[in-house]
Amino acid sequence: MGCTGSELNSLVSGLTKYLEAYEFTKGFVIGQDTKTDDEGDAASFASEVDMMFSSSNYPKTAFIDTDEKRDKVDAMRLTLQKMAQGAEPDVALAQLLGYFECDREMAGHGSLDLLDHRWTPDKGNYAQWLLMSIMKSSNIEPDLVVTVVIRTWAPGQLPSLEIIGTVLGIGGSLGEEAGLNVTWPGETRDEVDRDFSQDERDATCLRKHLRGNVDARQAALDYLDTFNVDAETKAISDDINKLDELYRRMKPEAEKLMAEMEEESKTIALQMERQKKHYAELLEIIRLADMILG
Repeated sequence: MGCTGSELNSLVSGLTKYLEAYEFTKGFVIGQDTKTDDEGDAASFASEVDMMFSSSNYPKTAFIDTDEKRDKVDAMRLTLQKMAQGAEPDVALAQLLGYFECDREMAGHGSLDLLDHRWTPDKGNYAQWLLMSIMKSSNIEPDLVVTVVIRTWAPGQLPSLEIIGTVLGIGGSLGEEAGLNVTWPGETRDEVDRDFSQDERDATCLRKHLRGNVDARQAALDYLDTFNVDAETKAISDDINKLDELYRRMKPEAEKLMAEMEEESKTIALQMERQKKHYAELLEIIRLADMILG
């Protein structure tokens, strides 16, 4: 299950304070600058968070070192904030935060294995590790569920499937939506000189998913073949042709009728104008008569 409303508010508060720590200390020069009490508190908080799954870079923040990363983390914070607004304090949400990545080894890792790892700056998923660090510092135990979503088995599949998995898969895993991906997908490339023969055997023979999808698609096609599609298509085409012919026949008559209606409208307008003028003349006569007989 996901986080409760109270836990989400705690994470939003932690991310807000971590972002403040970055702003306070991003231009800080050790040995030259003096921190205020607020800056020192924020830097100490960030250092405590960093040590959960990384190492302290006091007084700087370990997970955020550029404004671009700050903006991505802030987008994730706003997502959590929106989720918290509609959540009950003590009820866990069904919605989970997703992170989609291409990894040739993760399929063999369990959740506990990943939680035993340490984040280093060369890893790209800083938002995920920062969120887990804030969870741990807030006494919320991170729970990772690792699963294979899509397998590749041929050259060139990786970039497009990475986009599909990130944007469309697992509810949308971009940080601006409801996930932890902070970079746009599609940049991962195949290994140079990779032998895909084993991948193909794995996808088509050892695993049942692809074969099951292919069989289901073929069954659907076979079902469609039971209908006389050609006859239905011809009947629809004939109906369209009849409607087109009717339109062509009726068009001149309709245009003639519209012209007659427009002319009639102009005639009525002229008659109304004459009646208005005549009415005005009658009013003037009545006014003069009142003056004479007054």
